[in-house]
Amino acid sequence: MNHSIEEKNKALVIEAFEAAFNRRDPVAFDRYWSPNYLQHSAHIPPGRDGLRNLIASLPSTLKYEHGTGHGGGRICDGCTAGSRAFRIAPGWLSTSSV
Repeated sequence: MNHSIEEKNKALVIEAFEAAFNRRDPVAFDRYWSPNYLQHSAHIPPGRDGLRNLIASLPSTLKYEHGTGHGGGRICDGCTAGSRAFRIAPGWLSTSSV
């Protein structure tokens, strides 16, 4: 893969997580997640609305910290951590897996 494409994809994921988790921007899901987004976590309802509703329900102290977890980042509030791998469609986060 072209290095510049990798860097653009990485920047896309970081910005999407910053907007969704840290700024709690509800429009971020329409901007960064595909309308056909597939969520593979059994505890999160399907699609980008499932993710949008999950994040809206989380405490504001929960933040995304890039570069601190095994997968390149983590979501933490002192007791919760996770990492994701994404499939990138042109300009979109199209699927997620743990």
